[in-house]
Amino acid sequence: IVPYQAERVDMGNFLHKVLEVFFRLSRQQKKSVLALTEKEYEKNLKAAAAEALREDKRKLFDGNARNGFLAERLTEIAGRAVQTMQLQMRRSELSFYQEEVRFRAEDAASLHFFTEEGTEFFLEGKIDRMDISKEGNVVYFSVLDYKTSDHALDYTSIYYGLQLQLLLYLEAGREYLQSRQELTAMPVGAAYFHLKDPVFAQADVAGLPAEQDFLKEMRLKGVFVAEGLARFDREGVEGDKPLMMNVRLKKDGSPYAGDMVLTGEELLRLEEFAHQKAEIAAGRIWQGDAAVFPYYNKKEVPCTYCRYDGICKFDQKERRYRYFSAKGKEDVVGEED
Repeated sequence: IVPYQAERVDMGNFLHKVLEVFFRLSRQQKKSVLALTEKEYEKNLKAAAAEALREDKRKLFDGNARNGFLAERLTEIAGRAVQTMQLQMRRSELSFYQEEVRFRAEDAASLHFFTEEGTEFFLEGKIDRMDISKEGNVVYFSVLDYKTSDHALDYTSIYYGLQLQLLLYLEAGREYLQSRQELTAMPVGAAYFHLKDPVFAQADVAGLPAEQDFLKEMRLKGVFVAEGLARFDREGVEGDKPLMMNVRLKKDGSPYAGDMVLTGEELLRLEEFAHQKAEIAAGRIWQGDAAVFPYYNKKEVPCTYCRYDGICKFDQKERRYRYFSAKGKEDVVGEED
């Protein structure tokens, strides 16, 4: 009998749980993640990993030595993620708000979709992390989504409905905050946080990677509001340090045209575009559309890692794909005002 090997989805679930419990423990201790001592950090991380293992109903990481070692390695990666967050938070005006933010039909009424026949759908889910910064009657916020592999937003994937998650999270986050804060919620960005433990060629005198190299390797990838860049990374925008987001600034402080940096109004239109795409998808699901018609985007096809080719019987040699053409900002946001 071949023992079950933990897969990427299992690893992702374990990492998410460790981080969720870690932040919950810190909150229960009424301590900011930045204020934790090394001893408290180690204690909370160990307790979070133990709880994640206890709640693993299938006992995936207890089944054999390989999976047990993997749990230890994933705990180290979760610890590295927390250390990264500490470095990022020290440079940001945003502060940690909440982990695992759940939104339901009763919480975010705007996240509902209608089919052409008038059938109503509600979207439910949870945002891995939200950070906020209050100023007067406005609460600025960002949403972060943890990923175990490298992800980055691009307009082509948004246009064809392949990357809607972060943008729908922004919409849900706004509704969530405004229903609880009684303030106007303004997004400053949404990004993927890659859960990894990077390897560096050079290290400082303590044997650790230099802070700047570390932040560069762990930079956030997503979409950001031009007016809110300093809230994300005050030191990077106002100083001469590399940004901790995948954004490049010119000498005059403006971002390069190819980067996903929008005005607040443009980001709102991008959210609306994503909502419409999700609504179309909901309608197709409701109508029973299950056509075998995979996409082909820059030599990438979903069939590469699909396990269900024996069911769908799609013949990749015939190349009957939906071929995607490159799209730009104007295709999803519209022309500049």
